[in-house]
Amino acid sequence: MNEEILENVVKKLHEFNFGEGGVIGFASDGSDYNFRKLKDGMHKFGPDPKLCALCGRCKGKEFTRITHGTHTFDFLDAHGVDHAAVAAWSQKPVLFVMENPGAVDDNSDLLLDCGRYIRKYWYWVMQQYNAPNDAFIYPQYFIQKEYGWMIYSVIRTFKMANAYVTNMVKCGMVSEEEKGKKNYLTTDEYPQDVVDRCIAERLKKELDRLREGYNDEVIVFAFGERTYYRLKKALKDENISLQLLPHPANRLANDSRKYVLLGKILRALLQNHFYDGATEKPDFEAILAADKDKEPEESREDFCKVTLQDILNKDEKISNKKLKKQKSYTTDDSICYQFSYLKDPQGVVSDEPEALVLRQRISVNHTIETKEYAFQVSWVEYNFRTKEIRLFAGEGGTANIFIENKDDNVTEKFPILRIITEFAEAYQAKYEPSTPTAD
Repeated sequence: MNEEILENVVKKLHEFNFGEGGVIGFASDGSDYNFRKLKDGMHKFGPDPKLCALCGRCKGKEFTRITHGTHTFDFLDAHGVDHAAVAAWSQKPVLFVMENPGAVDDNSDLLLDCGRYIRKYWYWVMQQYNAPNDAFIYPQYFIQKEYGWMIYSVIRTFKMANAYVTNMVKCGMVSEEEKGKKNYLTTDEYPQDVVDRCIAERLKKELDRLREGYNDEVIVFAFGERTYYRLKKALKDENISLQLLPHPANRLANDSRKYVLLGKILRALLQNHFYDGATEKPDFEAILAADKDKEPEESREDFCKVTLQDILNKDEKISNKKLKKQKSYTTDDSICYQFSYLKDPQGVVSDEPEALVLRQRISVNHTIETKEYAFQVSWVEYNFRTKEIRLFAGEGGTANIFIENKDDNVTEKFPILRIITEFAEAYQAKYEPSTPTAD
């Protein structure tokens, strides 16, 4: 590996992301702003870093979160892996492009004085450095709702020394008309000049920095059709090989998703001669042979419904044991139940939940608060990675708070906490033996 060329590529990308005039101006130069210099992976924010003002729309509060990109070396630094450890990996440039930032999370994002948000943690890495580095290999994290975790697993599986992930459009956006209804827009809802300018002035410059010093055609993987077809038009004159991959949020089943990702990425790499005689080619036969996942006898949705119903039937403290007829969701990250409360004729909420629904909610680091326990609608979540149980409650459909689940009084008030623990253990016994945790 020509580490000197590659280190220069990373410095140029850091300067683009974190230098003056870049996406997020943390330092005047930005080239030395890297993960290794940040304590525990946390950004050392200045009082108000200078953010990209390319579109001139910031004053209108239309933009929400702003994002930067992440290179292979940033992932390695996050996991404490020396760059020399990937010396035999292919150095040919690979670009992964997501669409745009999603909704702002007040507990995971930092609100700046300018009214926009940035992540508290290095974007795309997002605390994955707490998990063992060896956990990031096929088929782990080749699953729905994975973004940076999936990218690093792809990087390690395919031995990509010069890969970079970024958003096609760096800023999240919301319109005044949509406020209160949904808190982010997809790029087809953006003003088109915003998208065009961000691709031309930001994404293309990232592409130039990624391939600086290399004559190879850049392999570009676009996640989702909105990203793919936009880039197909915008980058038609660039020396790239553009590939479409399924968006992490689409409904493709995980049992199929891992094979789609593995197959499409491998095909693109082989067609573009990604591995030559001087680079290490993964042993894909061994990788597939190590995939011990068994096809479930029933769908996860059916398993969850049946198992939850069986547990409910056994619990004497639940008065109404019937599940609501709503669409059920599960992820490999968490399981969540929603339940509501009965009211007496005076409108007073009783302690007994009237029904439960299996729903999806991805775990984030929320601040936990305490409050009185007379709620109408509540959520209980079990996270398989962190082994945490959280109770999320809505009061009158407006106030959202978190209740400390270690409080004995809460456990007594909400027998659902016991139910979700029993259910999570049954779910984990069936599906989780092959899924790594942060432990």
